[in-house]
Amino acid sequence: MICKRHLPPDGQKWDQKKIIDALNQITHVRLDRERIGQIDSLELLGDRCTNLYLQSNLIETIENLECLKNLTFIILANNRIRKIENLKFLKKLLFLDLSENQISAVDKGDVPASVIILNLTGNPCTNYPHYRLTTIADFPNLRQLDLCELSNVDKREAGLNVPSDEEDEDDLDDDDEEEEVEVVVEGGVTNNVALSPGDGLDNTETLQGLTAGILLRSAERTEVGMQEHRKRTSELDDLRVTLTLPPSSRLSSRSAIPH
Repeated sequence: MICKRHLPPDGQKWDQKKIIDALNQITHVRLDRERIGQIDSLELLGDRCTNLYLQSNLIETIENLECLKNLTFIILANNRIRKIENLKFLKKLLFLDLSENQISAVDKGDVPASVIILNLTGNPCTNYPHYRLTTIADFPNLRQLDLCELSNVDKREAGLNVPSDEEDEDDLDDDDEEEEVEVVVEGGVTNNVALSPGDGLDNTETLQGLTAGILLRSAERTEVGMQEHRKRTSELDDLRVTLTLPPSSRLSSRSAIPH
């Protein structure tokens, strides 16, 4: 599957050495929407691999990522994951999207301390009292939680020792230490954002850029899903007419609406 999506059309006909060499050059692995039920067989990917896209699959367990020690970016949104696990060894992980899963609890040791962007929207855990404050307190390095950037006020409310209001204003003076770059994310969206030294994010995937990309891809997925739904319902309606069956209740209710 990796070869099919990441190598040229004739790549699967290459000899083994050429395939392995090509796999070792891959930095972004995209295996979304493949009905994958288990994370496995990633050993042939090399140390250059930093981004892993596994959204919209059937994955229940986070596992077998030990071979990708340089991962900085993981999307596991819209799967069937119930527990955050097996991520502690990813010391360079910065971005973790586990939205739209079935996670009911988040323990302090579940997420690597290096993570600065965490998305858990659409999970049962987000409905618990004090979820947000507890998560901010447990992961003090976070800069963004559930698509919302965190301020020093947010962190103080969670009990963290952060700068006072006067020092908040000093943050604005740090622009001398920041470089404004043009961020390009999937979909062709560009944003000018400030990239601080030491963030660990490269110039193509920073805080605002990543968020914009996620929202854009989410909207695109929704639109594709709606198009597929409309196509299927249209086909069913045509079939009903062909078989001289009564129209669906959906059509009946629609026809009853005055125009």
